[in-house]
Amino acid sequence: MMYRSLCKNIFLVGCLMAATGCAFKANYNPSYFGSNTTTYESKIPGVAAIEASDDVKNETFTSSPTSFTGGGTKLTLPVGEIVTQAALLSFRDIFSGGAEIIEPGKYTSSHSVIVKPKFRSMTYEYNQLKNLGFAVTPTASVSIELNVEGLTKKSIVNEIYESGAVESEAYFATASPGDEISKAFHKAVIGIARKSADSVHKSISKTGDVEGRVKILKDDEL
Repeated sequence: MMYRSLCKNIFLVGCLMAATGCAFKANYNPSYFGSNTTTYESKIPGVAAIEASDDVKNETFTSSPTSFTGGGTKLTLPVGEIVTQAALLSFRDIFSGGAEIIEPGKYTSSHSVIVKPKFRSMTYEYNQLKNLGFAVTPTASVSIELNVEGLTKKSIVNEIYESGAVESEAYFATASPGDEISKAFHKAVIGIARKSADSVHKSISKTGDVEGRVKILKDDEL
């Protein structure tokens, strides 16, 4: 019985991945970011402004995988929404007032920094070789640019981050292969956003201020 079930799963994977001309679409799903958050002993006062125009937030990305498996398929991801939300989630952990998304130029004196996330590129694959052809490991490699600056445009962090190959769980069969890639993409992007937020926290903690006006507050001061 187990052998028949395994054969059925392998057959389903093979049929699905051999499909050509198929177009998949995945959505933003906050649960794909995972539940892990970073806890800091001190937070930066104020609010982080995540600056994103409608064009940035609504950006989509469509491409085919680099793998032979699924090579005839295409996937569309709402990369702008996912990247923006990842920045929002990550930077709210390091500021006492959290973070909020704003339109370009709409920052106020309550904002401590302006965060400008930008999707650059992505490749992905349905990796069957890792599992000797018996299962598929969805894998995504992502490049994100994150520019963080003070209200006078003084740069704090300006980096292009490369995620490297990030995997989500392997599967035998699925009716939504694009969604499996989306999980890997979410995982890669949140990893980058948290790394950038941590760099900002370390940078401000080292100098003790942002442009001479923001000091680090201990938890008991908040």
